[in-house]
Amino acid sequence: MGSKKDGKTKVEVAERALLARINRLLAESGERIVRSRPLRGKLFRGKPVYPDVGRYYRVSGKARAVVGRDLDLGAVARELDLLKSWEIYSPPVASEA
Repeated sequence: MGSKKDGKTKVEVAERALLARINRLLAESGERIVRSRPLRGKLFRGKPVYPDVGRYYRVSGKARAVVGRDLDLGAVARELDLLKSWEIYSPPVASEA
């Protein structure tokens, strides 16, 4: 704990933590990003299949209308400037069901 950092060390941010950061920021405007569940029993080349909205989708306000489909969580976080210079996000590898 007492060692100096070399400035090149990157800390990986978990998917759940990044999603929470994004949703805290979007809550001010009444929006949020939702993680969808894979379709039960559906696989394509060994990976789970998600509904038409994709793995992540953006929902707006009281109407609960879908305003963004098939979002890249890392790209959204970079767009909103939520990742620090020493943090990285790499999406989890989909496991076979």
